[in-house]
Amino acid sequence: MDLHRPSVHTMDRRRFLTALGFSAAAVPFVSGRFSVSAFAEQTAVSSGASPAVSAASGRLVLLSDTHVGRFPRYRFTVDWLIECVSEITAMDPRPAHVLIYGDLSFNVGELGDYRMLREIFKPLDDAGIPWTPCMGNHDRRETFSEIFPEKAAQSLVPGHLVFKAETEYADFIMLDSLNVGKVGGKVSDDQKDWLNETLKKQTKPTIVGAHHPLRETQVAKILESHSCVAGYINGHWHYWHTNDQPTKLPNMVMPSSGLWGDIGMVHAELTQDSANFTLALRDSFPQGKVRSSNVPGREEQTAKKNGLQWRLDL
Repeated sequence: MDLHRPSVHTMDRRRFLTALGFSAAAVPFVSGRFSVSAFAEQTAVSSGASPAVSAASGRLVLLSDTHVGRFPRYRFTVDWLIECVSEITAMDPRPAHVLIYGDLSFNVGELGDYRMLREIFKPLDDAGIPWTPCMGNHDRRETFSEIFPEKAAQSLVPGHLVFKAETEYADFIMLDSLNVGKVGGKVSDDQKDWLNETLKKQTKPTIVGAHHPLRETQVAKILESHSCVAGYINGHWHYWHTNDQPTKLPNMVMPSSGLWGDIGMVHAELTQDSANFTLALRDSFPQGKVRSSNVPGREEQTAKKNGLQWRLDL
């Protein structure tokens, strides 16, 4: 089916930063790194998002691999995430939920990364838009929980950060595939037991996800055994892919919001019968390159993939 793009009133980075209460110089530098304390102080002013804008119960936005950090060479990851948040809060109607498929931190889950992320996501909180993450290999549970204790308190499996985002037409389960010190992911046995028991009780269509693909999370057999499961979503690879993992289940791989690979986010529109996901791609370049790199064919690749869709029956 044809899917109309959400109405988005785009706000450029300068205007967005001004709305947050600081200049277009954005995040200050101290000794060649971002000054997180100054960033936090300057973003303490409300974004001014109007609570009067309604939320569409079937509208969601999906992000992944935000890789927020304090490194000048990769400052564009912060810029792009700020732009994503700006677009989300400008939607009318707004999404009912935002899902983030791991690797929130740039490298090893530093406290400063999550402090910065908290300030970047403040407009979502101010607008009353809930967001739910999962852990990736570049995240760390302890430091994330220190900066986001209210999120950690909602975890459904002790010792892990596992969440369920409930929406009107489907529930989204976000597994914790962080295997500390390893690039590859793993879903623990206690999570698998919880997942199996939870899916037995599900009364709504359920979309399960984690940062890592099915070959690493090893939950395909569990998911395939429950008729409520509509599909699987993961991040990690940074490139949009659909239905190419070894499972009978429909599956989708997320783009990155701003490091390398396919750069963008995914808009979801859910109804009682279907879930339609549309890739909103703003750039595409390979690992090892940065936003300013000269990459042949970059614009053509972006234009070719922008607007691609993935549909699930619910």
